[in-house]
Amino acid sequence: MKKIITLLMIAFALSFQLKAQVDDAVITPDQIQYWIGEGANSVVFAVNWCDPDTALAWGFRFDGDEVTVQEMMDSIAAHDSRFSYEGAASTVNEMTYQDGNISLALTGSYWMYNINGALADWGYADQIISDGDFIKWGDPECADYIYDDPYDWPWIYAWETEIVPVTDPNPVVYEDAVISADDVDFWVGEGENEVVMIINWCAPDTALAWGYRFSKDSLTVETMLKHIAATDPRLDYSIAGGYLTDITFTDSVNSLSIAPDYIMYNHNGGYANAVANEFIYPNDYVKFGGYGCANLDEFWTATWETPIQPVAFINTVDTNVYDGIAGSAGCQGIFCEDPAILGWATDCKVTRGLRDITIPDVWAAYGTDADGIGAATENTGDVVSLGDGGVAILTFDIPIENGDGYDFAVFENGLVDNFLELAFVEVSSDGENYFRFPAVSNTPLTTQITNNGGVDPTHLHNIAGKYRVGWGTPFDLEELAGNDLLDINNVRYVKVIDVVGTIDPTYATFDKNGHIINDPYPTNFEQGGFDLDGVCVLNGWKPSAIANREFAQSHLSVYPNPCHDNIMVETTENEMVTLYDAQGRMLIRQLATSAQTELNLQDVPAGIYFVQCGTRTAKVLKH
Repeated sequence: MKKIITLLMIAFALSFQLKAQVDDAVITPDQIQYWIGEGANSVVFAVNWCDPDTALAWGFRFDGDEVTVQEMMDSIAAHDSRFSYEGAASTVNEMTYQDGNISLALTGSYWMYNINGALADWGYADQIISDGDFIKWGDPECADYIYDDPYDWPWIYAWETEIVPVTDPNPVVYEDAVISADDVDFWVGEGENEVVMIINWCAPDTALAWGYRFSKDSLTVETMLKHIAATDPRLDYSIAGGYLTDITFTDSVNSLSIAPDYIMYNHNGGYANAVANEFIYPNDYVKFGGYGCANLDEFWTATWETPIQPVAFINTVDTNVYDGIAGSAGCQGIFCEDPAILGWATDCKVTRGLRDITIPDVWAAYGTDADGIGAATENTGDVVSLGDGGVAILTFDIPIENGDGYDFAVFENGLVDNFLELAFVEVSSDGENYFRFPAVSNTPLTTQITNNGGVDPTHLHNIAGKYRVGWGTPFDLEELAGNDLLDINNVRYVKVIDVVGTIDPTYATFDKNGHIINDPYPTNFEQGGFDLDGVCVLNGWKPSAIANREFAQSHLSVYPNPCHDNIMVETTENEMVTLYDAQGRMLIRQLATSAQTELNLQDVPAGIYFVQCGTRTAKVLKH
């Protein structure tokens, strides 16, 4: 008998599970558009009208634990004039919804209503609601009854009609703050087309605007950002995967940043693509902002109500006139055989750039890494070509130091005084953290300089390649003092980075003032880009044997200097005369027997050497 009862119970359970497969339509709280009330608790209230087959849902928020279904319905009816109902303490007699498009009504003496998929226990005036409840009313005529026998208990109905969220009858319209181009003070770029860019920082609630001008039909948002940030040193940003990950703005008053979780941005009021893929056009309006202070619609279009201020203009135009061609009055160039040169780079690693930045997979190829080390000459062929954007890292066995005047110089193989291929210069003391010398290029941008054009060196400063072959551009480490990650008295690495000379902002290179650098472009051949001839040391390179002694040419007379084979040293009888190479290795040692001592350098290769006599030293250059 027990087995029979058990089998009957299993059969009943299976029957119940089978009938319970009826899909009861639901809607989640995050789909609700119209919320009524305030509080920490929330419920969803849905009504299914059978004719026409329509189901609508509201959201209700409240505090406390004694709120009834009736109180919820009263609040909804009071706030939403489209909804009304009539009922007694335990039953509802009529429920209507009317707007400009639809007129719905439920009438009758009894309707079904469920809470969380189960029949409600009491009349709606007594039924308590709890946080997370799903309350559903409907006409049984259009419902699926879950059990085979309609007289079984409990009476649970399911409505398969899709539930639609009720729209807010009085939606809050957020005004997206704007600023006109006429009110923008800080403009970047050149051309007849204009775009306004705004960034809204949430904390503090500050929005700033820049203007951008260009001449092409369109450019990417990334190109615009790059140009503005290059021009305005107060602005900085990072990009990962085509999207902004952080934006900062720092001046004497503000220190603004947007957290790197997600940054919203709109283009002409609509959602925009990745900055690398989104194109701007004349009169466009691009707006970035913090996710946390944005008003988002269902399409993820963000609006920010913060009033927009024009960024204060700062003058980034460099009006200086710098030194001119090699050999002219006031020229700062270093000749490759200058006696002040102490030594040259001892290692070079080159990462080639393209012959033309717009043509993929065709690389500069002239020369080898070895052509970047050792002494530069007036021979234009003894170089390594970097290509567009190519990089060379020079290493020094003995570090460069910050001394009096210039500390090192970079040589290029310019054929003439105005055919100048340029490069940025950076230095590092640890091989990881590099710091760039603030380069200036005031070359006009009205016309692209081609292979037949020329660059005026008086428009250039702190940028390698300023002089013709045999002359190096000097750099002073004192300009980079104050960086915690750079020891300017222990610089072992110099990085040379080719300047892509196009004036097209999509591929252009910018100087410290955000000015596009215009140099010969394109150089679509094997020798394209900056042609590195060498990097010399002017301060710091002293052989260890004499590093702590007096080091001045006037203290010891040596001639001829430069020399070819032999040198004469003014000595005192019985003094020891020693010749060292640049690495401090002793090559010659002989005793002075008179007021002059001759040293034979015929078997010594060309280079820089040091003569020591007592406590006096002199530097010698052998050709």
